[in-house]
Amino acid sequence: MADNQISETAQQVKTMISGTTDEKLAVIETLTRQRLARLLHLTDTTQIPVSFNDIVQDVMLKRFNRIGNEGYKSYSEAGEALTFPDSDFDEYQNEIDDYLNTTGNGKEQHARFYIY
Repeated sequence: MADNQISETAQQVKTMISGTTDEKLAVIETLTRQRLARLLHLTDTTQIPVSFNDIVQDVMLKRFNRIGNEGYKSYSEAGEALTFPDSDFDEYQNEIDDYLNTTGNGKEQHARFYIY
């Protein structure tokens, strides 16, 4: 398959392996915003409120610094040990829940109808 025929996902993986720093950051930002949009129950990344930009930046930095250690739960070398959370968004769950509760996106809507 030629480069122009590979899937977007395969292209992103290829970029993460051999791309420039700027290209890697662009992929990381795209994937971070897509994941955050799903967590916020939004249909598009452009709907993410500006107030979440600091979370996007923090998660991007974590993901960038973890390049080469993807899939690891922990890593140690020369007396330095790192532990990675299951989700990069875990520490922001309260803010995500607050947003969902404020917007009504966090709870399923139920209605009851009584027929007499």
